[in-house]
Amino acid sequence: QAVSNLLNLSDGLLSDGIHIQILATFNCPLESLDVALLRPGRLVVQYCFPATLSIENARNLAESIGVSNIDQIDQPLPLANVYAMKDEIVNEQEQDEGISFSCRKCSSSKYCDYDGEEE
Repeated sequence: QAVSNLLNLSDGLLSDGIHIQILATFNCPLESLDVALLRPGRLVVQYCFPATLSIENARNLAESIGVSNIDQIDQPLPLANVYAMKDEIVNEQEQDEGISFSCRKCSSSKYCDYDGEEE
């Protein structure tokens, strides 16, 4: 169903009317994707991200998102780990500003609907 919907958005009459571009990411080998997605003209560009960022790239990213202790990056890191360093800074600032509860499961999400009340 999801593949069908995606193909309708990209190839169907709907795409002619709304003129959209779709960015698709996959965390699996290309061989495991539905062959309909891989037909010519469907996915125009393929870019494979490395599993980890080099030390230099991780430090550059960390600096660009406001992480102050970039010197502690001494090995290649996954992208998520660099952003987690930013989340730690944000969480520390929130504690300094008097936030009195924490929801570790979703503390980095602006979509968290946890209000700190017991159910």
